[in-house]
Amino acid sequence: MEHTPSLTGDSVVQMPRTTVQMSADHALILDTMGQPPISFHRAFVDVTGSVTSALWLSWAINQVNIQAAQLRRNGVAQLEDVQVWFECNHHDCERDTGLTRREQDTARRILRDAKILHERTAHRGKGFHIETRVLNALLAEKSAESWSGFANLVTPQGSASASLAAAEIRITGEQQKVKALHNRGAA
Repeated sequence: MEHTPSLTGDSVVQMPRTTVQMSADHALILDTMGQPPISFHRAFVDVTGSVTSALWLSWAINQVNIQAAQLRRNGVAQLEDVQVWFECNHHDCERDTGLTRREQDTARRILRDAKILHERTAHRGKGFHIETRVLNALLAEKSAESWSGFANLVTPQGSASASLAAAEIRITGEQQKVKALHNRGAA
């Protein structure tokens, strides 16, 4: 068993090397190699049905946030009125996410089919726009489905409390309009 010295007060005590220290060593090695951890929004898997597209979408939203911050610095205060597009090529995305070109193409196709992503040819690759209203409506729909299933588990069917629970989780009128627009575009 390997031991690592640890200072406690005035004396040195031998402490066993722990898994946490091993993980910290691994993190240090990975950080030194220039590979920070990759994270993504798990809810996007439910919306897209794909871990790869959820990872690409999370990365894309980060790119949009970077672009929006640049616009704010340049004096564009009302971003609600501006469609934020960002440009990238597959090399940038692969460097940041590890997704191959084929994986990126598949992820983007899934997002285009869901009407979440728009693409156009751009100066240094492709330009992308995330349809946040469609994405938000799909997230709300998945959330309502989850809560609906939960409400059915915890409240007896047909009771007043079940009706109240169902009323509380309905999608708002605005979300229904966006959903209708999304469905109309898919037809």
